[in-house]
Amino acid sequence: MAGIHAVCELVGVQTQAWLRYEKGQPFNLELLVGLEKAGIDMMYVIFGVKKRNSELSSENQLVKLYETVEPEQREGLIYLAKAFAAAYPVK
Repeated sequence: MAGIHAVCELVGVQTQAWLRYEKGQPFNLELLVGLEKAGIDMMYVIFGVKKRNSELSSENQLVKLYETVEPEQREGLIYLAKAFAAAYPVK
């Protein structure tokens, strides 16, 4: 049961709601949004089709790019991102 509580906290739903989903009741939008925010590819879960990079959230795209860079080059990537952010701050 401890695992269920952790999942519920992660996706932002009540334990009873999660148990209803496990018993076959359909997911509501709240759960789907929570799962997506937790990083789960809902296109894959629902339709069996993986998202293309263009469909990933901006944050996930940045993480994916970071992960593709050799570890010794990651500091440089962070430096470039900081410089870009400083040049174009949100107004």
